Amino acid sequence: MEEVMDNVTVKSDRENLDCFNSSYVLEPVPTREFTLMESVFAWFCLLFGYLFCRVFPVVSSPLGGFLFILFVYVSTTIILKIKKVEFGVISIVTAVSAIIISATLVFSSNSLLHFYAYIYALATYFFYIQRAMGNYTQKAFSDLILLDYFKALFKLPFTSLGNFFKAMFYGKAREGGKVIARLLLGIAIAIIPTGIVISLLSYDSGFSSIMGNMLDFSFGNIFSHTISLLIAIPIGDYVFGAFISSVDKKNSNILSVEEFESRKEERRVAPVLTVLVAVVPLLVVYIIFFVSQWKYYISGFTGNLPEGVSYAQYAREGFFQLCTVSVINLIVILLVTCFMNMEKKYGKVILKSLSIVFSVFTLILISTAIAKMAMYIECYGLTPKRVYSTWFMIVLTIIFILIIVKQFVPKLNALAASMSVFIVMFAVMALSNVDGFIARYNINRYLDGSLKKLDVYALAKLGDEAVPEMVRLAEEFEKIYHTNIVDINDSYEVEDRVYYRLAAELGEIAKDFEKEEKDFFSYTIPYIRAKQALERIGLIN
Repeated sequence: MEEVMDNVTVKSDRENLDCFNSSYVLEPVPTREFTLMESVFAWFCLLFGYLFCRVFPVVSSPLGGFLFILFVYVSTTIILKIKKVEFGVISIVTAVSAIIISATLVFSSNSLLHFYAYIYALATYFFYIQRAMGNYTQKAFSDLILLDYFKALFKLPFTSLGNFFKAMFYGKAREGGKVIARLLLGIAIAIIPTGIVISLLSYDSGFSSIMGNMLDFSFGNIFSHTISLLIAIPIGDYVFGAFISSVDKKNSNILSVEEFESRKEERRVAPVLTVLVAVVPLLVVYIIFFVSQWKYYISGFTGNLPEGVSYAQYAREGFFQLCTVSVINLIVILLVTCFMNMEKKYGKVILKSLSIVFSVFTLILISTAIAKMAMYIECYGLTPKRVYSTWFMIVLTIIFILIIVKQFVPKLNALAASMSVFIVMFAVMALSNVDGFIARYNINRYLDGSLKKLDVYALAKLGDEAVPEMVRLAEEFEKIYHTNIVDINDSYEVEDRVYYRLAAELGEIAKDFEKEEKDFFSYTIPYIRAKQALERIGLIN
């Protein structure tokens, strides 16, 4: 009997153990299956990385950079359309804005604008994919759009790293992918020994001639393409990671709208009294400043220069300090908005009042800075720094006006609206031929006599956009002095130093044009117009 009981106990223990083990068996993680279009997009990402490397740096291949951006957006749109993705208004506007701003690469010769336009187009590309796939935090155009930008660039790509390789060789693409991979591997292996052999046999002039005619062989070029292809792999993995994460709606639960709102309330830990004590001294300082310096700064609006001060000194003195204070005020408003406790009834009233007062004081500061800059420009003309500074102040002005409007229209998404204003203003500046505008403004004022001095060297530093305007000035001088700019350096009959300086600078520019060998992807419209202008006055053939 005891034996029977023991057997029953052992059996029962085994069943319990089996049940326990089965309840803790780890189910295998299902393998991600890829569609044909996803496999195609993986190969497209490899091409993306390769082309990115070929046009880098974009300042030396602006046309190539623009064609790359155009190709990437159009190809991605076609792939997503085949995938039956429904594009929303925001995703369409995003893509269009990126293409329009990237056109700066062709319509401008300004390397600084080239850089920022290219960066914007690339960053927006990842947001475009995320938005098109519906992997956004909030559907409407809201302040959370900045959070989506952050996710698109720094979260989604790294969440799905490694899927790039799996997708390339998945399903129907597997056999073709294997063939291409083997082909690329064979080419990579063959490069070094082939290059060495050709180099060794190049002592024979006949062999070198045949190889040159057949292949125009350049080991350096092959090495460059190989490096581009190798770097394209991690870039492609990054791009595909962003794509497939958006397809799978990954990280969609990170900081949802509800969580964002709850965290926003949790951050409001600063008591109203503490905030007031912290910011009121600033307001008092502003009042004292305005009262003490009123006559000095109001001179910028009246056009009367204070006694004992030059135009340059008046414009520069305090200008950058005023701009810095404006940015500090913007930061103060953001901090108060984020951290001030709003539980009490008067919290919202105080927040609105502080935002309005700080914004009004800042607008006064900005207006004085703009007035001083206007006097400076009136006296000395335009330079890139003066244009950029004025542009920045105008952007700040619009942002602070939006902050004031926000206090009366609570539904306004001030952060998203400010971002839109910045993008639109950047597009206006980038596509407005800034350097050409500066040269045209200064030359026109010099010709009508309102600008006493003309810095020809500064005009030449503006680049290709300024050359047609410099040529126009040269043609005016030719009419005045009845001479030819080609021969001006050999003539001693003309005593106009500006004319001589202009002839010298245009001569140097013409030499650079004749020496410089540009490939197709390096061309810009300003370069073509500059070359045509120099040909028109006979400085280059």
